[in-house]
Amino acid sequence: MISYGPVAIVRGMEASGRFLVDLTAGVVAAGAGGYLARLARLTPVLGYLVAGVVIGPFTPGVTADVGSLNGLGELGLILLVFSLGLGFAPSELRRVGVAPILVNVGAMAAIGVASYYVAQLFGVRDAFTAALIVPLSSTAIGVALLDVLGLRARFPGQLTVALLIAQDLFAVALLVLAGTPPDRLTPLGLLWPLVGSIVFVGVAIVLGATVLHRLVKAAVSRAPAELLIPTFTALALVAGWLGHRVGLSYEFGAFVAGAVISEAAGSRTAQAVIGPFRELFVMLFFVALGMALDVRAVLAAWPAVLALGAILIGVRFVVWTGAMRVLKFGWGAAIGLALALVPLGEFNMVLANAAQSAGRIDAREFSGVIGATFLSILVASIASPLWRRPMERMERPTDTSPHVEHGGADADVLLIGYGRTGRSIASMLREAHLDVAVIERDESLLARAESDGLAAIVGDGTDPLTVDAMISAKTTLVISTVPDSKANAELARRMQHRHLRALVRAERQEDVAMLLDAGAVDAIVPESEGALGLGETALRQLGVDDGVIAGYVVRERSRLREATR
Repeated sequence: MISYGPVAIVRGMEASGRFLVDLTAGVVAAGAGGYLARLARLTPVLGYLVAGVVIGPFTPGVTADVGSLNGLGELGLILLVFSLGLGFAPSELRRVGVAPILVNVGAMAAIGVASYYVAQLFGVRDAFTAALIVPLSSTAIGVALLDVLGLRARFPGQLTVALLIAQDLFAVALLVLAGTPPDRLTPLGLLWPLVGSIVFVGVAIVLGATVLHRLVKAAVSRAPAELLIPTFTALALVAGWLGHRVGLSYEFGAFVAGAVISEAAGSRTAQAVIGPFRELFVMLFFVALGMALDVRAVLAAWPAVLALGAILIGVRFVVWTGAMRVLKFGWGAAIGLALALVPLGEFNMVLANAAQSAGRIDAREFSGVIGATFLSILVASIASPLWRRPMERMERPTDTSPHVEHGGADADVLLIGYGRTGRSIASMLREAHLDVAVIERDESLLARAESDGLAAIVGDGTDPLTVDAMISAKTTLVISTVPDSKANAELARRMQHRHLRALVRAERQEDVAMLLDAGAVDAIVPESEGALGLGETALRQLGVDDGVIAGYVVRERSRLREATR
């Protein structure tokens, strides 16, 4: 029988109070560290790690209990890998092509082999485990550094993000190896986790194509925006728990759940919705990592730690620069992309944690992995902004640094995207004396919209909270120029349930029917409309009557629509 007497209540209150103190210390320290890192133009992750070191048990002063934050950090990690799974789009990898994926695999293999011999040189007990942990790059930090370098919106940056996503997929497979104890590291010992992984993925694919797709679609189209966070968080946690129940990791289950619905209607919305919620717990994850760093042990062996970190960073930088040169990028972009791929991060820590739990590395070696991660993030964070100006002279990239700031506007039309297409639409709407509000990710395009006299905010037009913030009682039409048919289908469904009209852009002619079925009043393929415009101009130049041309255009547009149904 469970007792709820006064003593138990007092102990529970004491434990709760201690937890709140630790949580407060972690959040305050992380906030301060992240802010100082931003002031120094470094990635906030570096500030979170330093904050963890400061409040950790190995440094004097305020000391928080790492156990209190580990659970929240684990939650952040589950949400992070769930988001990475949502970003795992097989179609994107298919578009990248076979050659970059093979170069990616070759680079990771080269880093793994080099790490094996470096680990042997420094007397690491299990060099094979080091070869599993080190080759991966941090997706979260890599994407942030691509923003710093101004490469994320360009093709080199988009390709690199796809390669990082492919690495995440490899990491999920490596979890099976890293989490297997040494005495079971045999073909027979690996059989059960491999079979379990295959069965789990197979069942997840079936459920994803049926139940999960319908669940996500219903949630996105019908659920109030404020209920989407608990819905998607519960989905990630349940998937992680199911993965754990079949002998795999929580992270494996969460990633697979995100991956199987990555191309379903609602996946983009799920990413946008859980983003801010996830960031808090990811912050605590990196704080907990910093707390686990034994500063005294590192200082006692600082020459070896520094040498090991420098060698690994140098190897990673050289290999990734060479890989990008193989992919035909210029030296400026190749070096910039290599800097973004140098840092270790979330999945390296997942693998290291799994290896430590399996008894394949000890606490000292785990601290070494944290130290190498810290050093790689520090070096890349300092070098990336310094390299941007030389790279701009060599490559001339365009900058885009999206962030969200909610606002409101009393407008007839909400326009998502203010590129060339969006700006032309806004110009025509204003000539008709209609008020237009704009949501735009790119700050330079946002500045253009504001200079044109429009109410505008920086934000993600696939985020329902951002869209809701800009819709007023006066708004009757929402126009999306975002080249993402699935995201636009999600938008159309939500607007239909709010009794608003949605006019959206289709990536391909084949997507038009799907968008119309989702509730869009119309879906336009810019390339098709451009072809119709060219044909119309050609006929006019050949002396065909305008009335006849109009009939041709109407019939051709109808033919294109019918051909895709």
